Amino acid sequence: METKRILLGKPFLLFLLSLLVISTWFFIYQNKRFSDDFRDYGNVYHETIEELSPLSWEEGLEKTVQFQDDTLQQIIDGVWDDSTDSNYRLLANEDIEKQYTYLLGYNDYLKKVQDNAKNLQSVSLFSKPGTFAYENTVKTAEDFAAMIDVPVTFGHDLAVTEVFADGWTDFCVLLPVILVCCLFLAERREGLWSVIHAASGGRIKLASIRIGIMFIASCISVILLCGTKILLCGYVYHGLGEWGRTLQSIPDFYNVPTPMTIGEFWLRYIAVKIFGVFFVGLVLWLIMSCISNFSLALGAGSLFIGAEYLCTFILPSSIFAAFRYINIFSYILYHSVLTKYLNLSFFGSLISGHDLICVILPFLCLGFAVLNLIVAEKKRPIGAANILLCWQDSVRKRFSGISGQGGIFVQELKKLMIDRKGALLLAVLAVYLVNTSAPLREGSPYDMYLDYYQEKYAGPVTEETVASLQNELKNAEEPYRIGALEQMLSIAQNASRGEWILLNAPYEAVFYKQQYQRTSGLVSLLFLILLLAPIMSQERQSNMNMLLHSTSAGRSKLWRRKQLLLLLCTVFCWAMVYGTELIKTVEEYGSFSCFSAPLVSLKIFAFSETDITVLQAMTLLYGRRLLVLLCSAEICLLFSELCKKNINAILLSCGLIVFPASLSAIGSKAGEAVSFLMPLAQVDILPSLFPLLPLTLFGAASVFLSLRIAQKYTTILNSKS
Repeated sequence: METKRILLGKPFLLFLLSLLVISTWFFIYQNKRFSDDFRDYGNVYHETIEELSPLSWEEGLEKTVQFQDDTLQQIIDGVWDDSTDSNYRLLANEDIEKQYTYLLGYNDYLKKVQDNAKNLQSVSLFSKPGTFAYENTVKTAEDFAAMIDVPVTFGHDLAVTEVFADGWTDFCVLLPVILVCCLFLAERREGLWSVIHAASGGRIKLASIRIGIMFIASCISVILLCGTKILLCGYVYHGLGEWGRTLQSIPDFYNVPTPMTIGEFWLRYIAVKIFGVFFVGLVLWLIMSCISNFSLALGAGSLFIGAEYLCTFILPSSIFAAFRYINIFSYILYHSVLTKYLNLSFFGSLISGHDLICVILPFLCLGFAVLNLIVAEKKRPIGAANILLCWQDSVRKRFSGISGQGGIFVQELKKLMIDRKGALLLAVLAVYLVNTSAPLREGSPYDMYLDYYQEKYAGPVTEETVASLQNELKNAEEPYRIGALEQMLSIAQNASRGEWILLNAPYEAVFYKQQYQRTSGLVSLLFLILLLAPIMSQERQSNMNMLLHSTSAGRSKLWRRKQLLLLLCTVFCWAMVYGTELIKTVEEYGSFSCFSAPLVSLKIFAFSETDITVLQAMTLLYGRRLLVLLCSAEICLLFSELCKKNINAILLSCGLIVFPASLSAIGSKAGEAVSFLMPLAQVDILPSLFPLLPLTLFGAASVFLSLRIAQKYTTILNSKS
């Protein structure tokens, strides 16, 4: 009965299906490079590998390098076909060149490990037998010696590595077990805890069944979500037939000293993920079972996760390094643990971090399962006053006078950030943004030289600039350097519109990479809506709207304060998302400079008729995005005004704003027609009025309607609902 209620109930099945759809969508979205078909690059990559497979590794490497050199010369000569297929072939050759370079040097790397171990043993610090330093060198040499005769082969590496291109699925698999934990404790919300606890099978027996349910849910979650992504990667990059290849044939796994095939790795990966998710579920269930109050349980869980996350920063040389691996994040991000070879001292013996988590994981699962059984037996529905709740009440009493001050705005801010967990949402957004990165730049030696000279000669073009470039060109010998200087000199000699020389790369990332902008836009829309959706509905949910409407301040002043709160939240989200975007762009592409330069100085705007500066263009770009977010927030406010429950406001806002934006992000033409994402992700400085103008009008209309509802129609809407 319990298994049917949890695993076959609508909440779990619908939630799991939703996660599968979102995960699949996210994979398709991440693999859309230059075309609408997410499999186009995989096809070109496969064709290139099939073409090179009959050749030796040396011949294949030579051919890929020659292809890149020929492409560079075509770019310099201005005859390169800058089409999607040409870009794909260039990217495929760059990826495959890295594979060949790695394969040709793998045996040398293994020999180097052996030589380094012997050399270290001749140093006094590592020469004393029985010490950790000495035993570490011996164990490292022995582990990697086992790989010397293991054959490595050429194949579709991306079919494996793209599974780990983003960490969405790694964290996504935890959500079903979190839902299961909540469903386990549903009887507390429904007032049935006392009845169940009093029954003979309502403690140990029921808890034992729930442990089995948790394990089954972990299996379903991992196999469905991770397995689907593995199969999708194999489908896109044509790698399903290569699971018999040695895992170390792939550069990402050069530091794994355990011989295994790709198929064996996937089995191990799935098994560790299942038990890792099971372990995390048991920990969360234990916290929620011990602490009856949801807010306190949420706080305790947050503290535990925060402490575990801080342990990941422990230095490998620390005596506490074992806690860096005996950690829930080691099981969530298992791939990073496997690919990082490190020996640890554990009870007097040496063990690698990967082996340690695999050995200790079953004991952790068993231990927390037993703890959950004990809590189920001992924890009573009615008992002594909770110490934490008493402390919380004393803190609230002490600060009650302060929290009651500050007027309506402070109270609204408290309700949204504390009561509705807005602060937690912003914290999640901050963690997400910190762990994101700008799209990896596929830089060639030619691009490196071009960036160098653009930074060196940044500023207005003068006669001295031209003369200096001509002098550098005379002394240049490398083909890439010559090509970069020739392009720079051509720009300087043809600067007829007052163009400057400046570093183009960061501006191209901001103004040209629309897929990059869609990611930032989608994230800002999602978190803004989740944050603001309850802003109006929270009063209706608590049946306070009638009382508020009976006062003049509840119809006008309250609405104005909510508008101010909406404005501040929108600006804050905008600053977080796009401020982080600019910081990450600088880290990957270089610093923004020469803001006073004419916009036509940028290569992507060379043929533009716009007579504005780079700073004015960036101000227009990010100012327009703020305007779009404000309009979206106002529409969300209107939806919130029309709903009686917070969950309905969230679902309505997500359904009418986020869902079309998600469709447009993966290339749906139907989604683009009604998407809020398109005007948010536009990179044109002076875009067409559609769809920006309709969105602005909708936003203005939403403000008017929201005010009218707040002033006139609250009572009517309440009676109808």
